[in-house]
Order: sequence, then structure tokens, then C-alpha cells
Amino acid sequence: MLPTVKTIMRTGCDIDTAKKIRLLFEGKLNPSEVSNNCAKWVGSCYNEPMKYEQILCAVDDLLGNHGMEFLRCHNGHNYTYSNTGDTYAVTVIRDHYSLRWLVTSWGDLVEKYGAD
Repeated sequence: MLPTVKTIMRTGCDIDTAKKIRLLFEGKLNPSEVSNNCAKWVGSCYNEPMKYEQILCAVDDLLGNHGMEFLRCHNGHNYTYSNTGDTYAVTVIRDHYSLRWLVTSWGDLVEKYGAD
């Protein structure tokens, strides 16, 4: 299940931005059309990045965050998240094990599961 617009707004974004992010999750918006940073990054790659990477890049740009980071937790899951610069700030996270989008802080994941 995808996060709702209301849940996405927990990141601190406005409703229009949350709606764009939801449409990105649904595959109804092209990340490169929503984000110039994503378009530049994808255009500079020899091989096209995975779709979730493009979506997270666009989300990171829409939220005004500081890039994508990787996290491995003791629950066996790997995560990639949009770095807010604050361990406990709510952000968008991709759970690679369950292939789900989460809206939480990466600090909460580490407290819950531990990290390598």
C-alpha cells in the first residue's frame, strides 16, 4: 500500500507537493519531468538508474533535501532514503526488501531494528 497524501505531508511539504509525490509513487508522473536534478542525473548515466532511484531523486528534489542515502538494518532490510540532514526528521524511505515506500525517519528505523 502506498502512503497517502496526508501521510506524505508529515514530511513538512505542502499538499501540492505531496500530491506530486503520490503520483510519482503511482507511476503517473515521470521523475525527470518533475525534477530538473533527476533529469540531469539520469541524462549523465550510461545505464538508466532503477525507477525507484529516479523517483527518490525527484522526491528528494521536491522536498528540498540533501541527496539519497543507504541504510542496512538488523531486520534484514535495506533502505534508501531522502536525507533531510536530521536523523529524526520525517522523510521518504524505500524498503528494498518489501518494495514499499515508507514515510518515517531513518533514526526511528535504527532504533526499532538496529543498523550495521
